[in-house]
Amino acid sequence: MRAPKVLSIQAAQEITTDLGRFSLYAGEGKGKSAAALGVALRSMGLGIAQRQNHKVALVRFLKGPERPYDEDLAIEALHSYYPHLIDMVRFGRSEFFGPEDILPVDHKEARRGWQVATGMILSGLYQVVVLDELSPLIDLGLLAVEEVIPILRERPSHVEIIVTGRGPHPALVEMAELFSIHTPRSGSKPIPGVHFTTGSGKGKSTSSLGQALKCVGRALDGADKRKIKIIQFLKGGKFGLYTEDAALAALREIAPDLMEHERYGREVIVFKRVPAGVDPAQGRQEVDYAFAQSGFWSALEAISSGEFQMVVMDEIFPTLDLDLIPNGASRLLAVLQAKRPDVLVHMTGRCWEGNPDSQELLQSCESHTHIEGQKHYYTCAPESRRVGVDC
Repeated sequence: MRAPKVLSIQAAQEITTDLGRFSLYAGEGKGKSAAALGVALRSMGLGIAQRQNHKVALVRFLKGPERPYDEDLAIEALHSYYPHLIDMVRFGRSEFFGPEDILPVDHKEARRGWQVATGMILSGLYQVVVLDELSPLIDLGLLAVEEVIPILRERPSHVEIIVTGRGPHPALVEMAELFSIHTPRSGSKPIPGVHFTTGSGKGKSTSSLGQALKCVGRALDGADKRKIKIIQFLKGGKFGLYTEDAALAALREIAPDLMEHERYGREVIVFKRVPAGVDPAQGRQEVDYAFAQSGFWSALEAISSGEFQMVVMDEIFPTLDLDLIPNGASRLLAVLQAKRPDVLVHMTGRCWEGNPDSQELLQSCESHTHIEGQKHYYTCAPESRRVGVDC
């Protein structure tokens, strides 16, 4: 008899840590740039943990250096400690503009930015290159997609590319191995500072990490000196199992009283009803209830205390759907309704929207991004990154 299959977090990571992919984050919803920042943070964590030159390039178009962004100081702090792991460059005007407002300087900045990005991509010095807001740059006619595609195809095989922006060109969509659309939703009873990121697409957890990085920058700037707390549910195991562990630990070293990071769960994927052929031990166990409730109490205490500018509850929605927290949705809603308006709470995870216990909670968001997975690299042939085959 064949032994039951164990679906573990470690196995999933072994599948997804190969480099060289092309990911595309698009849509009207929030969190695209934040998701790219989260991937960059994870990549840095891999470099820190493995003591390798796992370098990230953040190329940010339409985001001129004159305008401050919350995450700037956090990135600069990481760069000061780990200059061999991250570089950031920004191009464009600092203000928003439409097609009717394009100036000669915009063409000049787009050309200069793409020349720098091309050098970074083809140099092979970077494992991850983020091309933030590249899609609107093309959409505005400041850069021809015919110039972009050959560079992406000719890049060294180990270089991973991440492109963000609302309306990607069809040629980029065709070439992408991972394509997630961020769609905005709204709650009928919004609570200030409550944000959800749900859906089947990739980018939920990384979006929350990117948002946390922005809050770290705010704290370092003195705009809000309160702490940031990241609580990850259904993500247990030893330190270093997740690539962001080392990067978050580095941030805690840079600002010891600023960042708190907690993970709760077993080192396996937990099922409410175990599929055929999967180890029965991956069904809900008493320890899963204990882990979930410990993390839940920690989150509620942090939200109620007012000592934190942001509390991230990563994978809280599947935890609620697994019924690991008795009356969890109603208890969480009561705490959210009573919290200070300036306490940000970011909750993530796939969400069973038919769950009657979560209906009122789902209406409490001030903003809600639903990420739809249009493409996934599990189903893309490796040669697609070279020839642009639709997958």
